[in-house]
Amino acid sequence: MSEIPPLDLQALGRTIVIAPHDDDAAIGCGGLIQALPSPPVVVVVTDGRLGYQRLDQKHTIVALRREEATACYSRLGLAAERLRFLGLPDMSLGNFLCFETLDGRPGVTQLLLRAFRQWQVETVLLPSSADVHPDHRATHEAGQAAALLARDTLMPDLGALAPIRQVLAYQVWEPLEHPDARFVLEPGSGQRKREALSAYASQGSIIAELLRRETLSFREERFSVLTRF
Repeated sequence: MSEIPPLDLQALGRTIVIAPHDDDAAIGCGGLIQALPSPPVVVVVTDGRLGYQRLDQKHTIVALRREEATACYSRLGLAAERLRFLGLPDMSLGNFLCFETLDGRPGVTQLLLRAFRQWQVETVLLPSSADVHPDHRATHEAGQAAALLARDTLMPDLGALAPIRQVLAYQVWEPLEHPDARFVLEPGSGQRKREALSAYASQGSIIAELLRRETLSFREERFSVLTRF
């Protein structure tokens, strides 16, 4: 395979990273988040309620993971107002893979569309569809649909059209089959990413497994182009 070209940071513009779970954006884009000329927005879709590994955390894990996420992204230089939590139930995102649920609640597609328009984003980063986790696949599907809708003249009451130019996938659980770009982390950036992820004390075994699988890296992050407009 030929060498993967570097990611053009200047071409990304206003960027939003959609994370199925609170740690995913830091795992796949922790170096990029630090390096972007304009800080991105990170949207965490699910509440992580099933991420407890001890019984005494069962009823506190949602609050704990939100605290860990706030600490993690702060260490990456992201201001608190640029970290958003949608709070949808962990491992049940397929039930919200719609514009509106049967009982009238906004589905994840609508919530992401609103975010894209609110922040007038130009680049959307989504988890790869290669990840077997159902929340990752649902986030990928909803994010692609929302990116198309956010650029359309439909539903002007949901905000001005978002000038989205491209949608990229980032790597979490599975390696990208055909990466189109890579971002090389400087040693200091890689160390900050490592320190940021250490905030996830409750998810230590997950971080260790991703390191073992070599899909989490403190040296390089990889991306695939899903759509260019």
